[in-house]
Amino acid sequence: MLESIGSRSKFLRIRKGLTVEMLIEDLKIPMYDDNNNHIGFKKVTKGTIGNLENDRNKPNVDLIIALSDYFEVSTDWILKGKEYEGVKMRSQSEEELQLFYDTTKEEVIQELEQTINKLKYGK
Repeated sequence: MLESIGSRSKFLRIRKGLTVEMLIEDLKIPMYDDNNNHIGFKKVTKGTIGNLENDRNKPNVDLIIALSDYFEVSTDWILKGKEYEGVKMRSQSEEELQLFYDTTKEEVIQELEQTINKLKYGK
C-alpha cells in the first residue's frame, strides 16, 4: 500500500491532518550559497506536492530532507519505507489506513469536480 515515495509522503500528510495547502504553507526548503551559508528558504508549490504524491516526479534530495524534518521520520522511511538498518516504521493501524483511503478518494473526487466545472463553466 505504501510502496512509493509519493504514497508515503501523502500518508504522512494525511496522518497529520493536513491539506496540501496547509503543508505548502509550513514546508520550506533551506537554500545555501556557494560557501554553504544559509541564505533563506524556498517555498514548495502545490504542483510539487501533487506531482510527488501522485508519483509523477521523483523529489530532489532537498525536498526529501525537508519532509523528513517536518514529519520527524527518517529519510530512509520516505525513500524506502524502512527505517535505518531495515526496521520498519511502526505498523499503520486499520483506522489510519482507512483514513488514508477515504481522504485520497475524497481528494480525487474534488479534483474531478473542479476539472468538470472548469470545462463546463470556464471557472
